[in-house]
Amino acid sequence: MVRVTFGGEGLRGFGQPVPSAHIKIFFPEGNWTPHSDAPRPPSRTYTPLAFDPAKNELEVEFVLHGAGLAADWVRRARRGDVVYIGGPRGGFQPAHDLREIVILCDDTALPAATMIVRALSTRCNVKLVAEVGGEDEARDIDRLPASRIEWLVRDDRQPCGTLVRRLADLTAADDAFWWVACEAKAMRKMRSILLERGNIAKERLITRGYWQAGETNHPDHDYGV
Repeated sequence: MVRVTFGGEGLRGFGQPVPSAHIKIFFPEGNWTPHSDAPRPPSRTYTPLAFDPAKNELEVEFVLHGAGLAADWVRRARRGDVVYIGGPRGGFQPAHDLREIVILCDDTALPAATMIVRALSTRCNVKLVAEVGGEDEARDIDRLPASRIEWLVRDDRQPCGTLVRRLADLTAADDAFWWVACEAKAMRKMRSILLERGNIAKERLITRGYWQAGETNHPDHDYGV
């Protein structure tokens, strides 16, 4: 995981992102600008971790899964390199009176999960279970008084397999909210498991497929429905 800070006058007026909002990062070649008649450069979708309007600075975290458009750019990025950013859009604003939330995610969704935790009331009970590539990738997340954070280390059997197995004995109150974001196939499996329990209403469940094994650019709006 690599955190990159973007800055510049182009971010003036950038909206304060709602938790789990998404942005588009365009990676241009040559002298392309948004006002150019040339086709748009390739882009990838990310969730911003934080935006400081006083400094015009936007923090974004990149998971380096191997070779790829964004990963290759991050590895060679230097101060002064230019990208173009669109957004933010969408997001999930937790209800102020939410009493319990269960968050299941992998490392690609950790920025969104972090933003959600920051937005919660201090009275909310939080269970966050995250799958990461190694023990050294566990991080400090702004903890609420009633919170439990559990880190699972990814194995080689299947993406997010540790999350799916952990869900088998993970329970919560009937009025708890569930937020699941990770690899698309694993997300669908967990969504099916949760809805089959019979005590979780669809309106109290958000599922997002952030990526899919074998794909280079997964669709932005994969909610598993």
